[in-house]
Amino acid sequence: MARLSLLLMLVAVVAVSAQKRCCTPDQFMAGVGSTIGESDPGPTALYSNSYGAYDFTNKRFGLNVTIAFLNDTSISYRLIQKFSTAGNFQWIIYDQYKLCIKQPVTAPAFQNCVPENATFYDTMSIGGPSGLMVDVWSYEMSTPKDPVDGRVSATVIPKNCYPVGNSFVGVRYQGSESVPMVTTSGVFNMTEGIPNPDAWFTLPSYCQQEVNEIPHRHARSIQTVHDYFVPLVGF
Repeated sequence: MARLSLLLMLVAVVAVSAQKRCCTPDQFMAGVGSTIGESDPGPTALYSNSYGAYDFTNKRFGLNVTIAFLNDTSISYRLIQKFSTAGNFQWIIYDQYKLCIKQPVTAPAFQNCVPENATFYDTMSIGGPSGLMVDVWSYEMSTPKDPVDGRVSATVIPKNCYPVGNSFVGVRYQGSESVPMVTTSGVFNMTEGIPNPDAWFTLPSYCQQEVNEIPHRHARSIQTVHDYFVPLVGF
């Protein structure tokens, strides 16, 4: 019995160690649907839906974003983020108003590889025994390296590392105050390559060059989404 137990333990160790950390394609198109719940100061929630270009080679991301609120209102805009040695900036663009707001990006650049501190959790099927096989990884995010404190669960397809979705449970910070929050997301319509990069990364001529605050009544919701959990395709 002792030998059998030892053998089973060795098999389990080999099975876990066989799961190697993977990386998504360097350039792709994808959509992400997310639900974000937080307590600020009471319980509230919002939904975000985005589709766009993820260019990890050049560290730039261009998205069309819609945020929907519980009172049946919503806002839509374009987002362009660029990370470089000259600085990390994002542009929030309202084409219908010819309004473009430039801001520093306070969160780290998105990564397209499972982090070194991630722990393999399990392989499972989605949709029954003949469904899609996925790997689940879990890892911690912590300040000051990250803008939040909490745990992430990321699900990927092992043969190509295509992201399926992820979740987060923890807190974000609003000044010195911590705000409990939980998020969950799913990835859809992912395709490799960016067929028309200019459509996603070229700034319109009316974009302002200076850094500004968001002049919008949903400014805090926009900041929450973009600093922390959009696009959610990276790790």
